[in-house]
Amino acid sequence: AATIYRWKASAFELVQATEGDAGASSLAYFQITRDDGVEHYLAVGNSHSQPTGANGINVHRWDPALARFSPHHTVPPHAHSPGMECTVALSLLDVRGAPFLVAGNARDASGCDAPSYVYAWDDAHVRAPGGAGAPRAKGFEVVDQIDTYYGADVMLLPAGTLPSIATPVLLIADWRGPPGQVQENLGQVMILGFDPKATRPANSDSPIQLIPSFGAYSLDVFTIPGVGTMLAIANRQVTRPFSDGDYSVYDQESFLYKWTDGNFGRFQTLGGNFRSVYHRGVSATQATAFCSGKCATLASIQSVAALRGASAVKG
Repeated sequence: AATIYRWKASAFELVQATEGDAGASSLAYFQITRDDGVEHYLAVGNSHSQPTGANGINVHRWDPALARFSPHHTVPPHAHSPGMECTVALSLLDVRGAPFLVAGNARDASGCDAPSYVYAWDDAHVRAPGGAGAPRAKGFEVVDQIDTYYGADVMLLPAGTLPSIATPVLLIADWRGPPGQVQENLGQVMILGFDPKATRPANSDSPIQLIPSFGAYSLDVFTIPGVGTMLAIANRQVTRPFSDGDYSVYDQESFLYKWTDGNFGRFQTLGGNFRSVYHRGVSATQATAFCSGKCATLASIQSVAALRGASAVKG
């Protein structure tokens, strides 16, 4: 479930755990302004929730009378998804009062097999979120598809985020590459123009830029005054470990890019001054596997140079 806390006096207290979200892995909050007030919503992406099968996206609406989020609707799975839609990343952008939601979906051996999708909130169409006898609800409808192999992270950003790009932009960390690669996670970071007025808003056929990656797992775009617009990419791993305790696949560098003349160019390698260490209390066999012959002893602690297996980044 997605758990919601609020600050009270001097600490956070639990408000609720959402219903129906057995594999909650991502969240997106949004609100819709009506003539009679503001409606508050929470979208929850679910993934890797076998054997319950509770994957996909559930949307919850804040109920003032109950002081909690109540189930509003489940986003219908796409009719042509090859397998289950296991949503690992969400990003939402409000464009003049119209919410757009992007879902990054997983593909793996557990049955998760779907591209990434773009949804638009539609007040004209209604569906029965809980069966034929349930109240009908307005909500998200799919409007576009991006052919990703594993959309580990997504960012839908407003117009003006990237200098010289007049439209909103969509960034996707496609963690994996096409099937058949020896190093299966040699994916890419996709930078797409996003036109809310178009029939297919994400212009994936004509990307602004594609950046080859070494297991891109997390993204962040931010601005440094006096320097420029930056893109940080956390690279996690290039393939699955060959055996238990094999950490060599996680020895990937993460990078910082700078927006210049219409694209991102590499600016800096991240984590060069850091070192990775194994957990206290591991066995000698586990420590040897972790090091893979790459450890050095500094201040009586064995460690591997640089960051290993970065899975999140924040600027």
